[in-house]
Amino acid sequence: MKERDLTTGGIMNATLSLFFANFMPFFLLVATIHLPELLWQGYLAFGVDPYELTRQKIAQLNLISALIVILLSPIASSVLTYGIFQKIRGKEIDFMECMNVGFGRILPVIGASIVVFIAIFAGCVLLIIPGLVVAGWYYVVIPVVVVEKKGIMESLARSKQLTDGYKKIALSAAVGLGLVVGIINAVFVAVVSIPKSSILSFSMEMFAGIIMQAIFAILPVMTYYMLRRSKENADIEELASLFD
Repeated sequence: MKERDLTTGGIMNATLSLFFANFMPFFLLVATIHLPELLWQGYLAFGVDPYELTRQKIAQLNLISALIVILLSPIASSVLTYGIFQKIRGKEIDFMECMNVGFGRILPVIGASIVVFIAIFAGCVLLIIPGLVVAGWYYVVIPVVVVEKKGIMESLARSKQLTDGYKKIALSAAVGLGLVVGIINAVFVAVVSIPKSSILSFSMEMFAGIIMQAIFAILPVMTYYMLRRSKENADIEELASLFD
């Protein structure tokens, strides 16, 4: 992989190609991790009477929904990391091995995610630009935690080092994929007429949601891999050996 491949389009293409070439294992892994979110969304869709909701209650429910996503998304990326490196080196994805590796680093993964979230939030409170800069610095912190087995602060510093000079590319890839997936979803909803508040409608929304979560879980891992290849000439076998 040459440096010219480390572009917004290159990262997006690598992420989408890997996901759709291995749709079922990645989908099942992410669906398993996000099962609590699926159950919660099911409760909101069918267990909550909208006529009894107050503004305070709505705010509380939205906060819980956001916290669930903030907690589960980095775990999904952590679990997928091992599977991604296995596929890149031409091996099959082992469901339980992915779970074992991902959950084996769950505490530093959650810790690093919380620190990054607070840092981004603080940056956005001051001004939007500082928040984006922080997001770019720490975009690959989860794969750093999982692959290199570093502590929280070491992983943050390592992520900042790797993304130096490439923050815009990483964030542009995230925004670009968000737009692509969002447009496809909007077109699908417009073309396929499904009654609102039906089980079928809910199932389709959750299916699309898992796909989006999977893509955005793979994206930082592929970005990390491409940064290591481009900036440090790291070989896939060298990187994969870090899991041993």
